[in-house]
Amino acid sequence: MDVDLGDRSSFDRCARLMVCVQSGDADSYRVLLRSLVPYIRRMVRGHHRDQNSLDDLIQEILISIHRALATYDFRRPFKPWLDAIIRYRVIDSLRTRKLYEKHLGLDDLPDETFIQPEVASSDLHDKLMSAILTLPEKQKLVVEHLKLEGMSVKETALKTRMSEAAVRVTAHRAYLALKKRLAEVTAYDE
Repeated sequence: MDVDLGDRSSFDRCARLMVCVQSGDADSYRVLLRSLVPYIRRMVRGHHRDQNSLDDLIQEILISIHRALATYDFRRPFKPWLDAIIRYRVIDSLRTRKLYEKHLGLDDLPDETFIQPEVASSDLHDKLMSAILTLPEKQKLVVEHLKLEGMSVKETALKTRMSEAAVRVTAHRAYLALKKRLAEVTAYDE
């Protein structure tokens, strides 16, 4: 019943499962998550030194997938959507770890010191994903292609049937809107 994510057809099956998940099928959701864990583990294995932090990262990725369920569009390939979530959570994790290892003496600090930055990083990620959803459709599409799916400007232009210049302008406007929206949300939280 599980899906072995070893080939393209497996990701196609995940896409079909996602359609069921989005309609509320709990069994499909369990199958999907169980199938994704080995793939996620293979993708992130080299980014953490110990099993606990690796397991924590996998859990964060699964939570991000859960929160982003509604953003998956069944007309698009499943793998780029999944890989984008994995990539951004890995980047968040590495950024948080490197920032604190670089600026703080790790041996001198209690373990509790590292709890809040992870929460802040997760919170910022959630706010960013929510802000992306508020963008006008064309801007949201360009941001998803460029930043979440990792497409180039040229690929995005072909996919959206826009000129490369229009993609750049739309992306610039989207980034300004996101920056403004995140500043508002952050100011509101303080």
